[in-house]
Amino acid sequence: MDANANVKEQGRLDVTVIICSHNPRRDYLGLVLDALKAQSLPRSRWELLLVDSASAIPLEASEPISWHGNHRYVRVGEPGSAIARLRGVEAAAGGLPCTVRTQRSAMPAFVRWCHHASSRCGPT
Repeated sequence: MDANANVKEQGRLDVTVIICSHNPRRDYLGLVLDALKAQSLPRSRWELLLVDSASAIPLEASEPISWHGNHRYVRVGEPGSAIARLRGVEAAAGGLPCTVRTQRSAMPAFVRWCHHASSRCGPT
């Protein structure tokens, strides 16, 4: 079965937020996840992908993102930000893939802004 199938069945996702990380600092990643929890666009309109770029401890085992109903973990077998971003875009079920760096916190309207940009570009 397609890995995106159950996400797509839940309805239209306008945006995919992609966090790529390799052995992240827990405090930085925690700040990013907290900022995403506070986004103004309803979670039902966007998905969250946490792309693990060959971390020593898999992020799925150490970083819970189940607070988001449309979440998935993607594991890449080798480190590298470009490889991880491409894999995240490939796995995205939402209309517009948007990446967030673990060194930067997302502003409260980040996902809404991505949604707005997506709607101005037309259907995907």
